[in-house]
Amino acid sequence: MIKKIILITIITFITFGVIACSSNSGEALIDTARNGDLETAKLLIENGTDINANDKDGVTDLMQASENGNLETVKDLVERKRVNINAKDEDGYTSLMYASFNGNLEIVKYLVENGADVNARVDNDWTALEFASGKGHLEIVKYLLENGADINSGSERNGGALLNASANGHLEIVKYLIENGADINAEDNIDWTALIWASYNGHLEIVKYLVENGAEIDYYIDKSALMNASYNGHLEIVKFLIENYAEIDAKDNNGNTALMYASISGNLEIVKYLLENGADINSKNDDGVTALLNASYEGQLEIVKYLIENGADINTNDKDGVTDLMQASAFGNLEMVKYLIEDIEVDINEKDNIDWTALIWASYNGHLEIVKYLIENGADINANDKDGVTALMYASKEGNLEIVKYLVEKGANVNIKDNEGKTALINASYEGQLKIVKFLIENGADVNLKNNNGQTALMYVSNLEIAKYLLENGADINAKDSKWGYTALIYAAEYGNLETVKFLIENGADINAKDDIGRTALMNALYNGHLEIVKFLIENGADVNIKNNYGRTALIYAAEYGNLERVKYLVEKGADINAQEDIGRTALMNASYNGHLKIVKFLIENGADINIKNNDGKTALDLAETEEIKEVLKKAGIK
Repeated sequence: MIKKIILITIITFITFGVIACSSNSGEALIDTARNGDLETAKLLIENGTDINANDKDGVTDLMQASENGNLETVKDLVERKRVNINAKDEDGYTSLMYASFNGNLEIVKYLVENGADVNARVDNDWTALEFASGKGHLEIVKYLLENGADINSGSERNGGALLNASANGHLEIVKYLIENGADINAEDNIDWTALIWASYNGHLEIVKYLVENGAEIDYYIDKSALMNASYNGHLEIVKFLIENYAEIDAKDNNGNTALMYASISGNLEIVKYLLENGADINSKNDDGVTALLNASYEGQLEIVKYLIENGADINTNDKDGVTDLMQASAFGNLEMVKYLIEDIEVDINEKDNIDWTALIWASYNGHLEIVKYLIENGADINANDKDGVTALMYASKEGNLEIVKYLVEKGANVNIKDNEGKTALINASYEGQLKIVKFLIENGADVNLKNNNGQTALMYVSNLEIAKYLLENGADINAKDSKWGYTALIYAAEYGNLETVKFLIENGADINAKDDIGRTALMNALYNGHLEIVKFLIENGADVNIKNNYGRTALIYAAEYGNLERVKYLVEKGADINAQEDIGRTALMNASYNGHLKIVKFLIENGADINIKNNDGKTALDLAETEEIKEVLKKAGIK
């Protein structure tokens, strides 16, 4: 069966599938229809098999017979007057479509003579005529048109029969359709015409015929016929279109020209022809990219050479300031890099709009040989971008170990900082690059250097092995940052890294260390919902009743956040249920104020003093937000 027939924009215009047998009640009849076994089919029908039975895809025995060219079976099924000749399968295909697609002319004639709808459409608007046109069945095309098929049916979505024939190279059908009134400039659902499809797929004779019969050569919404022919390397079509006055510098929706398309795809002969016929060599697309930049990006060395030899501006950058050398370095085109530096003598240290150099591009993308070549030819090894980030920092972050080694061996500063104060070691630690962390430390990286917020590599760690290595090499386990006063332990607790928390505690981290507002690792773990870390910290000596700078305890926080499980655990572990913060509030007051009924009940059941007052003289009842909580407090005897 035909599973799907769709327009696509890559190489193939239409794709078809083959039906598979099913296991429903009519399977035997469908199989006989498929195989043309007329006598067995008759016997099955005479014994009561449903003549309209279908498989899991909705395919009937009539469709099977029509698809496989079994005319006698088709006749027998139709003549019994119990079959629906216009029935559709689940994708909307009829028996006539099956026959038309497979070139079964006699069955097409028989079906039409017996009432088949010649203009029936699939859900995506294809008709039998479009199927026959796409498959090159000229006699069926003629017959369908002679019997009322709409020649332009489907054109509003898929361009109609003419586009199918043009895309698939069926010249005689193209001629016949145009002679019989097909709209030569009809568009499909991606705004391509018959001429564009024929140009894209390289059907020169069809291109000629269409142009000679009035096809608009420069009509396009996205890419023109010339652009498509240039991209796909169809030189003779390019020549014909230019000779027939196609606009050589026309641009697509993104500002790309035919020359750019030919440069991208490496079609040197087309590049030459376009330039010989006046194409603008330095035209830019919407991103400021020229044909030269496109060729560099794609590694088309011969085209790059030809463009430069013929006047391409080597100093043109795209809208981001990226040069040909940067493009070649970013995408690993060593020969291109060599050519640009040795033959064209481009500036090896030129920067783009964010101050990336060719060396940074190559280091970031992991191209070791290009990194070596650039440094050997004078690239600034410590050049940084607008954020102060160097090639070494990018290579460290991205895990490009061999590049890191080479850069360090050639003098890259391992302790240089970016604008935020981060070093290559901090970047590697954060990204979990253990091998790079080891190499950097072995080559002089300071494990305790801090960024602008006072954070060290240890504070950035999410990898336990890196944490171990940093500590083994002198990292200060209790160092605090200058932004919040966090230690490595507080960070690990906040981010939920249980194994790191365990390791830090086992290696001497201060379990009750406070940040600048007095919060501990326990409080941060609690706030962020990391109950397993909360449990581990308490079991290993964290003070459950320690207060922050505002007098708040972990229990007061938990009651406010509304997590009953955490509240229960803290109380179970000895949290002072009546502890008051500096403004006099207790856990019960915070739970009441924030509407946490279950926590209110639990705290009361476990001895919370319901009559304590805060600094304003208010009780939990005064602060309660809901009537339910007020009722609970009253029943508990609050005064």
